[in-house]
Amino acid sequence: MIQINSTRRPDSDHLTIKRTDFSCLLSVFILLLASLLAAAPLLAQQSKGPKHVEELMWKHRKSANATFVQMGEAMLSEYGARYCRTLTLKPVKISQLNLFEKAVAMDKEMAEVVQEVIDGGRLVSGYYEYDLGKDGLKNFLIFVFRADRSVYLITMSGNQTSEELAKRLRSRASE
Repeated sequence: MIQINSTRRPDSDHLTIKRTDFSCLLSVFILLLASLLAAAPLLAQQSKGPKHVEELMWKHRKSANATFVQMGEAMLSEYGARYCRTLTLKPVKISQLNLFEKAVAMDKEMAEVVQEVIDGGRLVSGYYEYDLGKDGLKNFLIFVFRADRSVYLITMSGNQTSEELAKRLRSRASE
């Protein structure tokens, strides 16, 4: 049983709280913490998209060899997109390339559509489309490794399919 008594000290306006059963309170806290930790993997599985790549993009966006661009919904609303992030690493360090290849491989497991070009055992380009997330938006990842030792990563989220998005982009380019 948890009982909290409150009394006012006559010499101040502060409230003093006395706890009579600290061990019970501690047990409830530990139980709550354990249930939150158990639910964390389930919550992580519900979100769809290239999480590992996005984490690395944020980490490497300020590298000396990086160019990072982020566009928000205000700029992309006519395309039905919520955001678009691009990261260019030029020239890419071999350690960066290995990290991004591993992240792409992990994010590939969650992708609904996978299109890859592999040359000499190395991923040269990849397109990954993720199922609708809990927010009702599709997520996309594009990876390109070029012969000039540059890497291009693009992540995007929107409410359109890739075909609809490509059609809109082509129509805008022809205007």
